[in-house]
Amino acid sequence: MSARIVHVINSLDAIGGAELALVRLLEQRTRGAFAHEVVTLLGAERLAPRLRAADVRVSALAINQHALSMPMRVLRLCFAPAPALYVGWLYYGNLAASALGRMQNTPSIWNIRHSLHDVARSGRSTRLSISASTRMAQQPRVIVYNSATSAAQHHALGWPDNSSGRALVIPSGVDAATFRPDAQLRQQLRMQLGVAENVFLIGRFGRYHPLKGYETLLNAFAALRCERPLVMVLGGRGVDASNSALRQLIQQLRLADRVQLLGERDDLPALLPALDLAVSSSHSESFPNVVTEAMACGVPCVVTNVGDSAAIVGDAGWVVDADNVSALRAGLEAALLAINAAPEAYRLAARNRAASRYGSDATVARYEQLFATVIQASEDR
Repeated sequence: MSARIVHVINSLDAIGGAELALVRLLEQRTRGAFAHEVVTLLGAERLAPRLRAADVRVSALAINQHALSMPMRVLRLCFAPAPALYVGWLYYGNLAASALGRMQNTPSIWNIRHSLHDVARSGRSTRLSISASTRMAQQPRVIVYNSATSAAQHHALGWPDNSSGRALVIPSGVDAATFRPDAQLRQQLRMQLGVAENVFLIGRFGRYHPLKGYETLLNAFAALRCERPLVMVLGGRGVDASNSALRQLIQQLRLADRVQLLGERDDLPALLPALDLAVSSSHSESFPNVVTEAMACGVPCVVTNVGDSAAIVGDAGWVVDADNVSALRAGLEAALLAINAAPEAYRLAARNRAASRYGSDATVARYEQLFATVIQASEDR
């Protein structure tokens, strides 16, 4: 019988990097190697259907909806048959995984997918979760980081480092068979957006948050100079017409006819091939999945020098200082000039780098080896 593994994550209602990383890991897993289940602290409706279609059981504690019944819900988890391993995702999911593991004498693994470049701009809840996690960081058997930068930053807070054997960097993998160049999708989306083929289409996808640098990006875009017409599409949670602050900034910069807000989307494999250039304008990142996804679609990227972004794009993209309008504008102009001169060369370089260095097969294999090692060590005790 396959060893049972329970993953604990804040929510599957949001389409974020950690949520998609978990979903894709379980979709692409080796069937029969382990029996995976997912428990969410909040909701699960948005992404749960994908996991259930992959034969993964999903249950939601729904803390925000059922506060009065929470003790019983948690007790049912605690007194259910113990799994072989708890795997936490994100700070609160990690803390919950360790708590459940301690009550059931079951080992736990943490996943950290957050960098500490600019904690002051993070919400109070995130700051509290980092503080609580720092006090508990000696409990998990292994802490998995998706970037070397994040690992070093957390070690500086007193978390275990690589030399202890309890810290491991596994970069997020990209499914290069799903994220790939597609001329037909490119044409279809441009028709839907009303963007002609001669227009240079720039895209940025990520939730609306001060750390994502939307204000910096829009100011840089407003100052761009290019021989070809420019249009930018923005997408992510909160990046839509209901965001009055974003709408007001676009109006102030006189960009209403050149910027389109697409909102939160779960069809990036169909959107990214339409772009000529992708941007990650964040002030803080660990490992921005959307960069490898865009590159796998043959879209070169301009990224800010945070997290492992520079290592991801290498010589197939452009790296600029974070939170700097002038630097981002200069980087975008350099990219536009280079791509305009040799578009196919840059598309191929981006695709090859993402597929060869960050393919999802290697990521899945490393996780499954880790799961097997931790479970075996626990059984040998």
